[in-house]
Amino acid sequence: DVLFLMKFSAVIFFCIQLDFTITLISRCHPNEAGVITSPFHPRKYPDNQNCSWQITAPQGNRVNLEIDMGLQIQQCGPLNACTCDYLQVQNGFMADPDSNNKICGAPGETITFYSILEILQVLIVSDDTQSKQYHGFSATYTQLSYTSSSKL
Repeated sequence: DVLFLMKFSAVIFFCIQLDFTITLISRCHPNEAGVITSPFHPRKYPDNQNCSWQITAPQGNRVNLEIDMGLQIQQCGPLNACTCDYLQVQNGFMADPDSNNKICGAPGETITFYSILEILQVLIVSDDTQSKQYHGFSATYTQLSYTSSSKL
């Protein structure tokens, strides 16, 4: 397998309050890598947010996302159920196969995701309880060329 960095075709970001008003829309075309953060990071993120990033690589490539070890998201619910606030990565998988794709709390380590296809969707959701006490997240994305490892 050969992996190397390439250009991204698009990154789309939007953030809505839970009452469904659009608060921000941004589109950019980064080169090899980029950074996404929760609203107002490194300051504390607000209540009642539903923010989404869609990171798209050119066809045939994959997205690598590394969430910084400083992640701090409100944790509540039994056994890390993340029922209040959470960070969720869709269309991807974690380097740790025993974990689910919803993250909260303060794990204290870098968390890595890989997209299944060309698109990786990242969400942060906050409810109306105590969110302003947490700093949220910062994550770096890079693009990987994908080469099938099938053998003849």
